[in-house]
Amino acid sequence: MSYHCHTIIDIGTPPTGGLTLFNVYVALSRSRGQDNIRLLRGFDEKLLMTHPCEYLRIENERL
Repeated sequence: MSYHCHTIIDIGTPPTGGLTLFNVYVALSRSRGQDNIRLLRGFDEKLLMTHPCEYLRIENERL
């Protein structure tokens, strides 16, 4: 019999209203691989497509 550890993640907006890419990264990085992640509910995928910091994006383009 095989036992697997699954990570259940809720990426919904918290009561404080502030959900950032860093929050999502920390939650997802706690798992040992994508096969073990279970999302509790859907989330706005645009969050993953936005740069976490406009200043860093501009500086990265400059370099």
